[in-house]
Amino acid sequence: MSSFVKRTKETLPSARSGHVLLNDNKNQCIYVLGGYNDNGPLDDIYRYDYKINKWTKLITTSSSKIIATPLPRLECDCCLISAGDNTNIYLFGGIQNIDDQVLIYNDLWYYNTNKLSWLCIAEETPISERSGHVLLSISNNNFIVHGGECLGRWFDDTWLYDIKQKKWILIAINGKKPIPRSSHSIVYCEDSNLIVLFGGVTSSSTQHEMVHLNDLWILDMKTNNDPRELIWQMVTFPGLSPSPRDLAALMSVGNGKIMIMGGYGLEEMVIEEVYEDADGIMKIVENEINDDEDNELMDDDDDDGGDDDDDDDDQEEAEKVAIESDSSKVEKTSIDDLNINEMAISSIDRKVIEEQNDDDDDDDDEDDDEGIVDVAYLDDCWILDLNTKTSVEVDLEECITNGKAVIPRRGMKMTRIIDDTRDIIITFGGFDGSSFYGIHECIDTNKLLS
Repeated sequence: MSSFVKRTKETLPSARSGHVLLNDNKNQCIYVLGGYNDNGPLDDIYRYDYKINKWTKLITTSSSKIIATPLPRLECDCCLISAGDNTNIYLFGGIQNIDDQVLIYNDLWYYNTNKLSWLCIAEETPISERSGHVLLSISNNNFIVHGGECLGRWFDDTWLYDIKQKKWILIAINGKKPIPRSSHSIVYCEDSNLIVLFGGVTSSSTQHEMVHLNDLWILDMKTNNDPRELIWQMVTFPGLSPSPRDLAALMSVGNGKIMIMGGYGLEEMVIEEVYEDADGIMKIVENEINDDEDNELMDDDDDDGGDDDDDDDDQEEAEKVAIESDSSKVEKTSIDDLNINEMAISSIDRKVIEEQNDDDDDDDDEDDDEGIVDVAYLDDCWILDLNTKTSVEVDLEECITNGKAVIPRRGMKMTRIIDDTRDIIITFGGFDGSSFYGIHECIDTNKLLS
């Protein structure tokens, strides 16, 4: 089948963000789980069988009168393990709001896609309660959990779970490692046996501000059979690279290359200002951040959603984001060690930003390249080659096959569909500050990588 057939809205997963998108290559299907939209947190599960081009909403069953399920919850993560005739989806952690009480979990569940039922493996695990972490399968028997946050405490630990032995192992405990963070992105490059981690947010040294990151780390799974001896390695790319951001879409496209798209973080701008912070210390900010309806998978007429006042408040707070220069030398990785485009961005008062914007509006003769750091929903796309340590920003306009315009947004996910007639990357979900999205861009992989 060379094209996608529109389906009735009843068979399609609704627009959303904060969801999970999993690709079962072996059985040629995709799963969409949970997330949230204007209706609040979602507890649904959908499967798309791309060999027959069909969406199915899965109804969770139970042998008892009470159907046990971890959903709906927010800021959890899932991974898929396919072995033999069994395909299970594992879920760890996250947040639920029950009777106005916020609950943060460290429990472990799995969803049996054959029986369509959830099972709680452990109500508590050796890992601290957290949200905003990442979960990643690396074999038919293992997956890892990394990072996250809980009530202002940020994590940098990496845990491996052995499914057969039902055992947790703390890994990557030697050498430098990614600084504590949440809302980051992770992917397993099966062809090179590498785990790749990118970006996210962390707290500044004052613990009062959020800092966006664009550092990239690899964990080479083939270097040692003992997971406790594995070591994180930070990879830097000379020249331009993706700007700091959270909730970016990340995936492997083979041959040591990874694709990074969208997110929410620092947008391109040239900074050349001096500010005095609250302690009377002058901060120099000087940096240039990165420059430079046919064949539809589904009917996305109801992609748009309404405004989320709470989310808008969070965005306004996030616009105070700054990266604070820290000259102290510590054994653990610090923000100074990271590849954040050599930025030394101090805390910029929002009033100063607004005044600068007013000045720019009043003076049409100002150099268009002058400005200030701001945060925004991003729509850029990058291909990073881990072998050559090179990065290229890609123009997606010629690569999109369904006539859609790229929408700047955070929290979307993407996956690759390969069969006898096509090799495409599809994006699903995301939030752009006012609207939620379902299936949106369909990207020709060959054009993308050419």
